[in-house]
Amino acid sequence: MASNSELCWRSTDGYSGVPGIGVKRATTIFEEKGYSWKTVLGMFKEKEYTEEDALTNARLARILTVDDYDFDKKEPKLWTPSSDYRVDDGAGSTNKKARTKVK
Repeated sequence: MASNSELCWRSTDGYSGVPGIGVKRATTIFEEKGYSWKTVLGMFKEKEYTEEDALTNARLARILTVDDYDFDKKEPKLWTPSSDYRVDDGAGSTNKKARTKVK
């Protein structure tokens, strides 16, 4: 789920995102570099955060939705992106080239 939620600070949701990146900046970054997990990782690493920090934020952005919760075990299903994960749900940029471009 490469989305603004993974990069943006979300105080109401209790996770930090990448310091200095809000919704508008995140949108610009994704439009320039593509809506991909690689882009998310790059922004976290640029600010000297780890891949684990990026993954934790991504999981927090997704967690506790119906599809990401195991009601039998009463625990979240932790999401792990593939290295080539891309958004394919129409969210984000309306520019298809920007959404699929990986640098």
